[in-house]
Amino acid sequence: MKYSFNILNYNYFPEDLLRYFTNYPPDNKQWVINLWDDGSSKPYIIQLQNMLADIPQINFLPQYQNTGRSVMRNKILQHSAEEWTICMDSDLQPGTNLLELLEINLNNQKYIYKGVHKYSKNKPRLPFLLHWKYGRKRETRSANKASKHPYKHFNTSCFAVPYDLLGNVFFDETISKYGHEDTLFSSHLKRKNIQIKYLDLPLVHGGLKPTNQFIEQQLQAVENLIDLSHQGKELYSTLHKYGRITSKLPLIDRLLNSKNVENFLLDRLHSKNPGLGWLDLLKLRKYISYSKEFNIR
Repeated sequence: MKYSFNILNYNYFPEDLLRYFTNYPPDNKQWVINLWDDGSSKPYIIQLQNMLADIPQINFLPQYQNTGRSVMRNKILQHSAEEWTICMDSDLQPGTNLLELLEINLNNQKYIYKGVHKYSKNKPRLPFLLHWKYGRKRETRSANKASKHPYKHFNTSCFAVPYDLLGNVFFDETISKYGHEDTLFSSHLKRKNIQIKYLDLPLVHGGLKPTNQFIEQQLQAVENLIDLSHQGKELYSTLHKYGRITSKLPLIDRLLNSKNVENFLLDRLHSKNPGLGWLDLLKLRKYISYSKEFNIR
């Protein structure tokens, strides 16, 4: 059995992940290991090239223009010819037996396999606290728990596609910025009646983002959700539900759109105890305001 292991990177230096592969002999014919870089800035490229010069196990495939996660993942899937294609984000940190577990568990060509990851139990410094708390509370779940709602809980941080399905799965390339490309992919799998099987893997999310950047990505995902809705690509989301209800309540609508409320929410999210409910309200605020902007265009 041959495997293609593909790491997707953008403006990040995944030192721990790259060092992991030094444990595997360069002449290993069973695993093809690729690092795809989606147009990172020059300092990252130089750093990666310098490190990879000492890791011949990894093929470096830099792209010189940032095209987005959907385009890159399609490129990876189209490039692969092995029995199994594994895609993984570069900000995941693997345990020592990751590849062995994949060899054992990737055993049914009818499934897409999804590896679940965890967040460290160690509390990070204040600038990274919101992302860490969100990951621990909203994203961390066991394979058994995720399997109860397989399409709802799917994300593309680590997943494996068998060769037999390569021609049947693809990402919607209308999304070039962060947010909901994995939701669309999951909906695509559901329509195709392709089943998802979850695996507990030794993966820890290592690339925590500062609060400002994390909030920016969350709000970008809200914009994508509304854009997709207006394209007729209706996705299930509790934000849709509450956004539509709230937009019909003028008093709450005006209150949420107050600049003072926005500043209050941002202050709470930058505090030592950033409640995720404040983030939900900020996203609801964005949903209402962006929906209005969209309807004016």
